[in-house]
Amino acid sequence: MYASTRTKRDAERDAERDAEEDAEEDSEEESEQDSIVERAIEEHEKKSARDAEIQRRAVRRYAQHLAHARQQQTELLEELFNSCRPGAVGGFLPGVKQIANVAALPGIVGRSIGLPDIHSGYGFAIGNMAAFDMDSPLSIVSPGGVGFDINCGVRLLRTNLYEKDVQPVKEQLAQSLFDHIPVGVGSKGIIPMNARDLEEALEMGMDVWAEDKEHCEEYGRMVNADPAKVSMRAKKRGLPQLGTLGAGNHYAEIQVVDEIYDKWSASKMGIEEKGQVVVMIHSGSRGFGHQVAALVQMEKAMKRDKIETNDRQLACARINSVEGQVYLKAMAAAANFAWVNRSSMTSMPGGVGDSPPTCP
Repeated sequence: MYASTRTKRDAERDAERDAEEDAEEDSEEESEQDSIVERAIEEHEKKSARDAEIQRRAVRRYAQHLAHARQQQTELLEELFNSCRPGAVGGFLPGVKQIANVAALPGIVGRSIGLPDIHSGYGFAIGNMAAFDMDSPLSIVSPGGVGFDINCGVRLLRTNLYEKDVQPVKEQLAQSLFDHIPVGVGSKGIIPMNARDLEEALEMGMDVWAEDKEHCEEYGRMVNADPAKVSMRAKKRGLPQLGTLGAGNHYAEIQVVDEIYDKWSASKMGIEEKGQVVVMIHSGSRGFGHQVAALVQMEKAMKRDKIETNDRQLACARINSVEGQVYLKAMAAAANFAWVNRSSMTSMPGGVGDSPPTCP
C-alpha cells in the first residue's frame, strides 16, 4: 500500500514537472515566435523604407528626365526653326531628315544609319552610312554619299620621341611644319610633277611606296581606278595641289599619347607608352576630288532612267550604268590621289617625316 501510494505521488510530481517543462517550452517557443515576428516586422519596415526611397529616387529621376526631355524638345524646336530660316545650314534635325531621304534611295540594303555625331551635310548627313547591292539593277551611287573631298582621312606617324623631348622645341617644330607643308585655300605643292607623274599617282596610289602601303587601308590603292575617266579640268586642278594640306578642318598636328586602351593594336602601330609623340595628318584629295563629282551627268542619268529622290543633293546614277561606272573609276583615282597626297607630305624634305629639330 505504501509503495502504491509512493508511486502515485511520484507520478503526480512527474506530471507536474512535465507540465512545468511544457509551460517553459511553450513560453520559450512563444518568445521565439515573437522574436521571429518582430524581426519580420523590422525587416518588412526596412524593406518598405528602402522601397519608398527607391520609389522617391525613381520619381526624382523621372522628373529630371522629363525636364531634360522638355529642354531637348525646346532646343530641337528652336534648332528646327533656325534651320528653316533663309540661308541657314547645319544642325541635328536637318541631318535626321537627310538620313530619312537616304533611306528612300533605290537599292539600299537594310537601313540608312546615323552615327551618334551626325549633323547635316550635302545630300547625306555627316556620319550617315548606307549600303547598296552592287548586283541589283536598281542600286545607285551618289557623290553626296561619297563626299566631295574624296578619301578625306588621316595618317598617323609615330615617333621615338616623348613629350619631355619635344616640349622645349615645340614652337620650332610647329614653324617647321608651316614652312615646309603648303597650307590654305589654293595652296600649291613644292614637289616637281608633270602630267605623267600625276597619271601614275592616280592609277597606282601608294603602290610605289612598298613600306608605306603595308600600313594603309586598301594597301593605299584602289585597283579599279582609271585616270582616263577623269576630266582634264580635274587633272589640271589637282596637279599643282599634290603634297598640300588645304584649308578647312585639315591639319598636320603634333600629338601626345594620353591613354592606351588597346595595347595590342597600339603596339602594332609602334605606340608603346603614354607620353609618346605622334604626328597626325588630316587631308584629302583637295580640288581634284571636288572636280570628280559629276553632278551634271548624274542629273541627266536620273532623268533618263526615271530615278526620283527626295533631295536634289542626292543626284545619282545606277551603279551599273555608264555614268555610274565612270564615276566609280574616277572616284577611285581621287582616292589614290588622296593617299599619295598624305604620303607626299610625310616624305617631303623638311616635312612631317623628315628629321625633326634636335631635342636637348
